[in-house]
Amino acid sequence: MILDMFIFQDAPARRSENGLHGLLNVGFLAVVIFRLSQVAGKRVPLLGSVVKQINHVVTGADLAWEVSVGPGFMLYHPTGVVMGRRVKAGANLKVQSSVTISEAPRGQETVLGNNVRLGAGCRIIKPLSLADDVSVGANAVVTKSCERPEAVLVGIPAHELSA
Repeated sequence: MILDMFIFQDAPARRSENGLHGLLNVGFLAVVIFRLSQVAGKRVPLLGSVVKQINHVVTGADLAWEVSVGPGFMLYHPTGVVMGRRVKAGANLKVQSSVTISEAPRGQETVLGNNVRLGAGCRIIKPLSLADDVSVGANAVVTKSCERPEAVLVGIPAHELSA
């Protein structure tokens, strides 16, 4: 029951995009270990941190167990992906390689809506919020919230592309 809820909730998204091969790659493994770290961390925080470190060593993804991500989470290339504590993301978060979402200070959080896509190397470096269906381009540095659904953010600092 717990495995269904915490691990396999992400499998349908992975399977639908890449067939069976999608279940056997390192990105899916990183998500499975992340979900295990969440389960362990809620019971024994130190154990959650240990499982998080195993994920970092095995897959290259540094995902704090305290991060909240909805179902359908996909890491296409987990190497170099960093997500600090106090990050809350909706369903179907899609993340490319070397993405950093910095840890928010106590009392604040970074909130990502549903169906957010984060391009390779992008950075989210302040507590902020992104609306549903926002796409962040490769190597963009996001420093301000974007409340417009379906926006595309690019550049350093990131700005919205004109429609």
